[in-house]
Amino acid sequence: MSEEQTDYKQLYEQLQADLSARKAKSTYEKKRQRLISEGYSEEQANKYSEQITGDTDDEIKESVSKLTLDIPPKKKYAEPSIINGTRTKAKPKDKAEKGREAVRRLREKGKLRRK
Repeated sequence: MSEEQTDYKQLYEQLQADLSARKAKSTYEKKRQRLISEGYSEEQANKYSEQITGDTDDEIKESVSKLTLDIPPKKKYAEPSIINGTRTKAKPKDKAEKGREAVRRLREKGKLRRK
């Protein structure tokens, strides 16, 4: 083999290695994005992307659906009853105060005049 052929062979092997690395990275990103779209957090997507099999979109989708059955995504909300206490009730008004307030509103609207 001539020197020129070995150079081309090395260049070809280098391009093949680069192409396979890019393909692997692209497949990894597809898996991560599919996990994130199914409700997993970034951390979970990084952790579980290695468990996803397949290279095509359909294979990845099927593998993610199987994973969601085994390991459901982490919920993004808290249990509201834990954080919140019981609701406070309004203080009851006495009937005389309600009457004064109603008369004051009617006077402001002009529907009731002073004697």
